[in-house]
Amino acid sequence: MSMLEMYDIVEELGVSDMPRNRHMHVFLEEEVVALKPPVETTRNESNQHVRTDTDIRTESDEHVTTDTDVRTELEDDSEDSDYVVVDSTDSDSGFEESDNDKTDEERFADDVNVGINHEVDINNLNNDLLGGLPAITLDDENVGFDDLHSASDSDSDSELTKIRKCLRAKNLALEMVLGSHKEQYSMIYDYLGEIRKTNPGSTTILMLDDRVFLRMYICLQACKDGYKAGCRPVLSIDGCHLKGYYGGTFLAAVAVDANDSIYPIAYAVVEAENQSSWSWFLSLLGTDLEIGSMDNITILSDKQKGLIEAISEVFICAEHRTCVRHLYSNFKNKEHFKGKNLKDALRKAARATYVKEFEDAMAELKALSVPAFDWLKGKDPAQWSKSHFSPRSKCDMLLSNLSECFNKMILEARDKPILTLMEMVRTKIMQKIAMKKEETEKWTGILCPKIQQKVELAIQQCTRCWPTHAGGHKYQVSAGPLNQHTVDLEHHTCSCRKWDITGIPCIHVVSVMILRNERLESYVHACYKTTTQQQIYNHFIEPVRGPNQWLHDTTCESVIEPKLRRPPGRPKKKRVKEADEAKNPGAKWTKKGMVMYCSKCKKPGHNQRTCKGEIGANRLIRQPRVASSRSPLRTPKLQVRRATDNMTTTSSSPTVCATTSSSPSPAVCATTSSSPTGCATASP
Repeated sequence: MSMLEMYDIVEELGVSDMPRNRHMHVFLEEEVVALKPPVETTRNESNQHVRTDTDIRTESDEHVTTDTDVRTELEDDSEDSDYVVVDSTDSDSGFEESDNDKTDEERFADDVNVGINHEVDINNLNNDLLGGLPAITLDDENVGFDDLHSASDSDSDSELTKIRKCLRAKNLALEMVLGSHKEQYSMIYDYLGEIRKTNPGSTTILMLDDRVFLRMYICLQACKDGYKAGCRPVLSIDGCHLKGYYGGTFLAAVAVDANDSIYPIAYAVVEAENQSSWSWFLSLLGTDLEIGSMDNITILSDKQKGLIEAISEVFICAEHRTCVRHLYSNFKNKEHFKGKNLKDALRKAARATYVKEFEDAMAELKALSVPAFDWLKGKDPAQWSKSHFSPRSKCDMLLSNLSECFNKMILEARDKPILTLMEMVRTKIMQKIAMKKEETEKWTGILCPKIQQKVELAIQQCTRCWPTHAGGHKYQVSAGPLNQHTVDLEHHTCSCRKWDITGIPCIHVVSVMILRNERLESYVHACYKTTTQQQIYNHFIEPVRGPNQWLHDTTCESVIEPKLRRPPGRPKKKRVKEADEAKNPGAKWTKKGMVMYCSKCKKPGHNQRTCKGEIGANRLIRQPRVASSRSPLRTPKLQVRRATDNMTTTSSSPTVCATTSSSPSPAVCATTSSSPTGCATASP
């Protein structure tokens, strides 16, 4: 029924002073009750007064101020009368109340339940005001300090319970999105079967210990073919810790493409990083890449646990290079050889390309610190100095940045369940190969972009070299009084060994190319050509279907999750950084720990704005010079010449003379130029 129809009914009843507001249905109820004949009841006299909803709300608002008043009111009313709630929606008038017609105070009053026990309501209200403390009923007349103390303890317990509930909810949500850490171990056979089906020729190895997961190794066929197509015989090997529930270690082998970028080869999950796991991983890697124990290959790594022993066991003739950054970390932290001079001497020895340069750098280090020289001399220079590197790998890398870049690429996957981790890594490698292929097709030069930049830099630096033809294909190149080298174009060698190690012409070779007027691209090794890069990325990784389409392997029993190896305490998500390493590389540097000096008094501890000056000293603080409107702030310095007695002026043009004499007598100035000149004399 609409409001207009309601007003018509009211006018027919002859009621003219009816309030036109939201309480209209209450007013009609009272009128209808007044017109009805009286009904005999057995209730007491107090029950004859039927209270409306509005009266009860008003009384509730008046007595809700204090607990004592409410308790007293409830006790008095419980003896004599019963409260009756009038439901506005079931009224005889048939009109419904709208929330839009209510004020804020009335909406708050509606929240008070009148038809239930008031004592429970007040206790709940107290709980809300006390921030979730346990209910203290109003019947307890003696509420002491111990009760409040126990209430505060339960408050912390309730907060802890809320945090635990949130963590459980978070874990449930992550399981729904990423999968269960435990259940995914039972699906490993299905996943490996799908890998072999979609990417034929791929190697998938699973190692168990009585059905308990131990190790898993994957090497995709596209990665094998890409490595054999044109990658240099260089492998960077490293391991990183997994941050998932069951932990473990992630091992990876990364190669170098023609543009000096990373090219992932194989990866594995093992129980820990030791000699056994490294030997197992390297032996499988050598089989997939067809690398024999006697083949010449270069392996870059840091000194991981058991890695050096495993390399010498699996690849006997391999050239093992250690990361110079990790070498310097041990040099500084373990042996306590600190200081910029020692650091620069170590780097100079590592970057030396021929033996004499290396010996000179070691002599400088010995002059700085004999113990540091003795410690570094005990290390094999073939592992950390370019002067002893073999030229067969065409690589002069000193750092394990290849593996560090790959670890950063898979960083977000290291805390995921086992199959989610492996699938995320495979997807990233697949995406990277496809992206590199599209990028390579846009190159128009003969050399890869990074290699072209190195050649252009050598062209700019070769201006200080003077080549001299010695006959045939040999040249002598002088780069200074004590710096002279020989170049052999037929054998692609230079006495500085940079061309030998990298395969990219050095500044001495570039100067000879300019003298012969020949193109440099023909003297760059074929492993840096654009065609080689295209051959590497011609092999793609095939996509894999989702778990709901995997074929279930019924021939093997399901894998059991590994034993939980979690140290006490909260699991760490970030690695421990060194003392001198930036805590947040992206943040701005702060002045914490720096000593500030005042630009006025040159004393530490304050700046120019808070400088108090020197008390009791004769030195005056320099005031800023204010330039006048007539003369400039700085006058140009004039050339000062001494005047002689025998000088005569033979210039036919006027001259300008400025004197700075302190005596009133004019200074003598004579010029012999035929053009206007400026002269200034300073007589004593």
